[in-house]
Amino acid sequence: MTFSEVERDYYASIKESEFHVVANQFRTHLGYLGNSASLEMAYAMCQRRPIVLLHPASISTSVDDAVRAFLQPRLHHVVIHNFLTVPHESSIALMTAIGRHSVDYDVPGQGRVLIESRVRALLEGIQPEDNDVAP
Repeated sequence: MTFSEVERDYYASIKESEFHVVANQFRTHLGYLGNSASLEMAYAMCQRRPIVLLHPASISTSVDDAVRAFLQPRLHHVVIHNFLTVPHESSIALMTAIGRHSVDYDVPGQGRVLIESRVRALLEGIQPEDNDVAP
């Protein structure tokens, strides 16, 4: 698959999944949310998907102000669960419980338009190329 196909498939999977997991760690910075993860989370919120972070959120200063403003008041709905360190049974129980419910993030119409337009611009901005192969 090309990189552009991978990105399109990824956003389609967020829309169709029962919940969205973000491995929010960059090197030793636990909780890190950069531009990509922040937009993914915002999109998952627009789809009313439960979101699980491995660590409490720390939104990078490089994240677009509008996306940051969209996320901040909704972070209290996000579940923190480190799949890498908790017992397997606990993770299974969490996935079973949250997979049955949508989350009302109280997304206003203009918020949805903002996030969906950002995702559309991102995907349209990725030019597929014959030699563009995903890692």
